[in-house]
Amino acid sequence: MRDYIFTALVAKTDLDLIALEKGNISDSQAVDMLKNTMEQYANYGFYVIEEKMKDNPNYFYKNTGFLDMILDLVQPSKVDDDIEEL
Repeated sequence: MRDYIFTALVAKTDLDLIALEKGNISDSQAVDMLKNTMEQYANYGFYVIEEKMKDNPNYFYKNTGFLDMILDLVQPSKVDDDIEEL
């Protein structure tokens, strides 16, 4: 699971791996970029947890609380029925 999380982190970071390999970006710059992306997503996660707890203080006391939260985050948004078809 750790490998998947790291792969997703690299994919979400605007990191030019070719420039890194060529030495145009230093290793420390790449690490800083990855840390910045990780902090953004962690802070977003804390915000979502806070909102869930405001809506329902007992949300995370059920067995599937965290799983439900993650599934809510990864499910694609509903498509508006009013969109005109091509």
